[in-house]
Amino acid sequence: MCMEDIRIARKTRFKSYDFDVGTATQLLLPVNPKRFALVFGNSSAGTITIGQNSTLVLGRGIACTTTSPPIIFRLTLEGDLVRAQWYAFGSGAGLRISVYEVELMDE
Repeated sequence: MCMEDIRIARKTRFKSYDFDVGTATQLLLPVNPKRFALVFGNSSAGTITIGQNSTLVLGRGIACTTTSPPIIFRLTLEGDLVRAQWYAFGSGAGLRISVYEVELMDE
């Protein structure tokens, strides 16, 4: 996939996921070379930290709170950060994060 694929508007596929997040770091999304956009949204009362390290701890990553706007990553702005694996860690038990992924389809 390259920027030209996006420019010429190749067909895309949208996927949505909901994950229960607790106080142990967990994998949300594996590496995906076809991914070109991601949106993370927290619908819980606590803070969920997201990042690309499997040893996340609270305060060391990207904080996703109920009061913050959704976190959006696009290949055109953030580059390969979008394609990498993503982990989550919660400030408490019973938290929930929604993830929306857009990827290019095979032709």
